[in-house]
Amino acid sequence: MIFFPWDIEDLDAGVGPGPSASPLPRADPRTQTLELELRRLRARVESLMLANVAMWELLSAKAGFKIEHLAAKMEEIDLRDGTKDGKITPAQTCGKRGRRLSARHRRCLYCGDPNLKPA
Repeated sequence: MIFFPWDIEDLDAGVGPGPSASPLPRADPRTQTLELELRRLRARVESLMLANVAMWELLSAKAGFKIEHLAAKMEEIDLRDGTKDGKITPAQTCGKRGRRLSARHRRCLYCGDPNLKPA
C-alpha cells in the first residue's frame, strides 16, 4: 500500500505486521505496540520517499528544475523557524504583537505573552 503525503488519514488503515513479521513471544504488550508503531512509521517513511522521488523526477523532467532549485527551497523552508537543522518546525505567532516565533518558545520573546498561536 502506498501512502501519499496528501492521503495521511489512510495511514492507519491496513498497515500491520507484514507476512515476515512475527510478534515477539511473550513480549510485553507495550513492546508489541511500539513494534507495530515502528513498522507503521517505516512504511510511512518509505512511501513518502517514493512519492518524493516520483515528484522530483516529474519536476526535473517536465519542468526543468535542477537539484540546485530543490536544495535552495529546502534550505529556505528549513530556515523558516530560524534554525538550519534539517527539520520542519511549525512556527507560531505572538497573540499580542503577531511576531513570528519558533515552536520551541512558550512565550513571546518580545513581550512575554504566553498566548502563542499557530502561524
